Amino acid sequence: MSKTSKTKTNPPKKGKLILIEDDPSVIKTLRRLLVREDYEVADFDNPKLAIEKLSENIDTYDLMIIDINLPGMDGFDVSMKLKESPELADVPIIFISAIHTSSSEMSRGLSLGAVDYLIKPFDPDIFLRKVDNFVLLRKNEERLKALKMRYQLLFEKYNDPTVILDLSGHILEVNNTARDILNIDVPDVLDGATSFSFLDMVHKDDKRTAKNLMDSLANSGSPQNPKVVRIKDRLGNYLFMEINGGVFFEKEGAKSTPDSIHITLRDITERVILTKNLGLLFDTSRKLSGTLMLDEIFTILAESIEKAIAASRIDVIYLNLEGNATLMATAGSIPKKNKNKITLPYPINIANYPEYQVSKDTKKPVIIEDVKDNKIVSDVRENLLKIGIESILVIPIVMGEKTYGFINVVEFGKTRRFTVDEIEVLKSTADLAALSVENALLFEETKKNDELKTHLINVFTHEVGTPLGTIIGHTQILMEGLAKDKKRLKNLNVIFSETERLNSLMEGFLDITRLRSGKLIPKIERINPGVIATKLYNDFEKKFRDNQITPSLEIKQKNLHLDGDLLLIEVAVANLLSNSLKYTPANGEVTFTLKQYKSPPKDLKMIDSIRYSKTPLISFSVKDTGIGVPKGDEKKIFEEFYRSENVPADEKGAGLGLTFAKEVAELHGGTVRFVGNSEDEDGGSTFEIILPTKK
Repeated sequence: MSKTSKTKTNPPKKGKLILIEDDPSVIKTLRRLLVREDYEVADFDNPKLAIEKLSENIDTYDLMIIDINLPGMDGFDVSMKLKESPELADVPIIFISAIHTSSSEMSRGLSLGAVDYLIKPFDPDIFLRKVDNFVLLRKNEERLKALKMRYQLLFEKYNDPTVILDLSGHILEVNNTARDILNIDVPDVLDGATSFSFLDMVHKDDKRTAKNLMDSLANSGSPQNPKVVRIKDRLGNYLFMEINGGVFFEKEGAKSTPDSIHITLRDITERVILTKNLGLLFDTSRKLSGTLMLDEIFTILAESIEKAIAASRIDVIYLNLEGNATLMATAGSIPKKNKNKITLPYPINIANYPEYQVSKDTKKPVIIEDVKDNKIVSDVRENLLKIGIESILVIPIVMGEKTYGFINVVEFGKTRRFTVDEIEVLKSTADLAALSVENALLFEETKKNDELKTHLINVFTHEVGTPLGTIIGHTQILMEGLAKDKKRLKNLNVIFSETERLNSLMEGFLDITRLRSGKLIPKIERINPGVIATKLYNDFEKKFRDNQITPSLEIKQKNLHLDGDLLLIEVAVANLLSNSLKYTPANGEVTFTLKQYKSPPKDLKMIDSIRYSKTPLISFSVKDTGIGVPKGDEKKIFEEFYRSENVPADEKGAGLGLTFAKEVAELHGGTVRFVGNSEDEDGGSTFEIILPTKK
């Protein structure tokens, strides 16, 4: 059972009490006495219920009155349980008892924090006076503690700037740290409110945030979630401050009547700027990594800097290897006089921009906070002031000894002090841009080389293809009429053989060029790898045996399937067999194997489409007892026209077979690899084409 005497119309004037007593008549008597004296009483006849309810309660109490002889547990145990709650730990106790009257029991009660130990029956007036005295003492102690905390908070504990405000937000007191950092000039202790409001120091865009926090503190009396606002320092700069605080109370610790607010400020300017700069650099880096186009690089640069630095205008200038400058991107405002004249990209004469020339020569930033008294721009000062430019910051975009351009920040209509943080983030951004520009230029150079190579191949195949066709046709006609003339027939056979080899070389050029240019689009269909393996083996078996090479075919699994271009895959695998035919001497062996991998082999360096794929893999491998691959040539053999040193000088071939096989495999999402040389005495090597069953 629990009752309270508090009502909305008659709030308690003296304090709040806890009464724990199992005798209903005693509870009734004591409640009547205490309520009559304007106390609010929370009474309990069940100690366990009292512990449960009071442990959950966050109200503040001034005194506990606890009977010793309680059902289930004694008053000593009850008091210890209650004091486990932080809200009740310091609340004084009066123990009462009619049975436990020994000196040892009284001593135990006092050791548990009791301020008195009354023996029933006791005089009601004496009881009330004791309650009054202990409650008043408790409130005075709380008041002294609050006052001590206030000044300890301000001048001893906190190094952070701290201010005390009245409930309207005007400054009452400040600590030394706040005085040193902020734009505050008030006496150490002020009598009453002043006309100087805390909100006067807060940035106009953050005033509502600060006011809401102050109101929340005054209403709840407890700390809120910290807020970040900009507050002006003595130099007129805005610092990012994380603010929070609490309240002080007018009298006797009554939380319903706060008289002032204390605000603690934590300077997080460096953290905010660092976070902002890191975010800018990360975002800029991410965007720059997605392009190799110069115009896009400079546009990304201008847009990213505009987000980080508030300036009238940001220009990004490209300086090519010939020294010609071009305005590639701009952000911010452009003077009306020049709006119709600028169409990007816009060529500029660097001689008219002495600040650019100095930055290029020194490879360092040029900082001009006031063009009116800066020597660098003395020759062009009149023109700058005419269009309103008063401050300039130039950051060079430099990689090694090369200057690729400039980031130009200008301020119209007012002078500006560029901060160290702004300069550093712009330098870091310029470094990212320089790397991106260099990559873009390398890409352009590579692209031009590839285009030139493709053009030469196309010219070659076009100019050679027609005469080759004519030679082959006429040679065949002559061969048909000279079947009995063995000498001439032999010569014609040589001509025909060499012409066919030249024609094969030309076709290889064409196939690789088409694959790389994307003009040769694979025809994807469901095919049977076993059919491919059987067909190719049959095509090559006679050739192997004619060269006294023993071939064999091993098909590890039947009924396999594969999505791919039948013709391209056949030609790619045929190139592996053709190489074994060329480089395996008489009495050698060649083993052609078809099998399936359920998952990629651990030693296989797969391209992404296979490496993370769960689809089964099809393997065409050719193992021979030929000349093998010299150490160090394992990767080079896939390059076009490459021939290892151990290839016989009279062996014919252009060195395009493995290159073509690699292009076809990767086109299908697979790979081709040199598995390794044989460890047998006979030597030899193994090559393997691996393809996913589904592209």
